[in-house]
Amino acid sequence: MSDGSFILSNGLVRAVISSNGQLTSLTADGVSDRDVFLTAGGDQLTGNRILLYDDQPLYWDAWDVMDYHLETETCLNDTTVSTLVSVKEQGSLRSSLSWGCSVGRSSSLLQEISLSADCPYVTFQTSVSWAENRKLLKSYPALGSSADETCLTRSSPSDQTCLTRSSPSDQTCLSRSSPSDQTCLSQSSPSDQTCLTRSSPSDQTCLTRSSPSDQTCLTRSSPSDQTCLTLGSYL
Repeated sequence: MSDGSFILSNGLVRAVISSNGQLTSLTADGVSDRDVFLTAGGDQLTGNRILLYDDQPLYWDAWDVMDYHLETETCLNDTTVSTLVSVKEQGSLRSSLSWGCSVGRSSSLLQEISLSADCPYVTFQTSVSWAENRKLLKSYPALGSSADETCLTRSSPSDQTCLTRSSPSDQTCLSRSSPSDQTCLSQSSPSDQTCLTRSSPSDQTCLTRSSPSDQTCLTRSSPSDQTCLTLGSYL
């Protein structure tokens, strides 16, 4: 592209990579109005931002990370990088780009960004030569849109765990393998009711705050299997 960016596209997904290695656009191929990094307000965010932080916790510095490390953020590929993006491989089955940047005082990062012909996602392979002390390195995507479903897949789509937000709008479901093996947490009518459902609505546990206003009920499967705690007034 004229601005130095590169496009990886295979008919399934389309990714735009800037000259400094940031992912500036990610869409399903041919669906330009559903960009992962485009906010509802029209702002274009970016992914693959390489961030460096100070890592100086109060205790146990081998593994502890304090919240205030977020105040020390430095993006290493916002402007210029030591090795600009270039084409590493270009073929009918796979295309890849490579780039690199300096990290801190003495370290360096090399990254390959690739897309295969039949793959619905972009792959980032990162190598870091690390010689820093008390520093923390992250790759961060500033997402502009929120997904209704997030899935973790092991080996094959049949071995899948998904976290889904669906209708009703206040319901969150965790599914393993298939929707029939599902646990849902919902807040529905009445508005003071929270239900945990396993597999089907008949296997349901609900916590309800209802009238009288100081009553809390725990219900399993049906209202007939109910335990209520009532806080009343005493004279």
